[in-house]
Amino acid sequence: MNSFYEILQQVLVVLAGTTPVAILFGVIAKSWVEKRIEHSIAHEYARKLASYEAAIVQQQEIRQRAALMADLLSSWLKSDADRDELNKLSFEAFLWLPQEIAADLSNTLAHKRGAPSVRDLIIKTRQHLLGTQDSLTSPEVIVFPDTPGYRLSRPLFSSGNNGPRGTNH
Repeated sequence: MNSFYEILQQVLVVLAGTTPVAILFGVIAKSWVEKRIEHSIAHEYARKLASYEAAIVQQQEIRQRAALMADLLSSWLKSDADRDELNKLSFEAFLWLPQEIAADLSNTLAHKRGAPSVRDLIIKTRQHLLGTQDSLTSPEVIVFPDTPGYRLSRPLFSSGNNGPRGTNH
C-alpha cells in the first residue's frame, strides 16, 4: 500500500509540474492558431483587393486606348483637322495596336483602295480591346458627316439606310 501512495504522490507531482506547462502551451497554441487564421484571412483579402485593383487599371487602360482611337478617327474625319494632333494620335495608336489593326488603320488613313472603313476599324479595335466578339456590326456605328450647315436635329439618312452612301469613313 505504501507503494500505491508513493506512485500516487509521484503522479501528483508530475501532474502538478506539467499542468502549468500544459496550460501555458494551450494558451500559446490558441494564440498561434488565432493569429494564423487572421493572417490567412488578411492575405486572402489582400490578394482579392490586388486582383480588383489590377482589373480597374486594365479597364482604365482600355478606356484610354479606346478614347485615343476615337480621337484619332474623329479628328481625321474633320475637314479642318490639326495635322500635328493627327500625327500625335496616329503615332500613339501605332505604338499599341496589334499588327493587323495597325495595317488596316494605315491603309484607311492613306485612303488606299479596299481599306476598311472607319466603322470597320472601330469594330476591330473594340473586339481587340474587349477581347471578345459581340453582335455589334459596323453599320451600327454612327458616323456624322463633316459638312457645313449640317444640323444634328435633321435626319441624316432616309429610312432603311444604315450609313452615309458612298462613304468609306
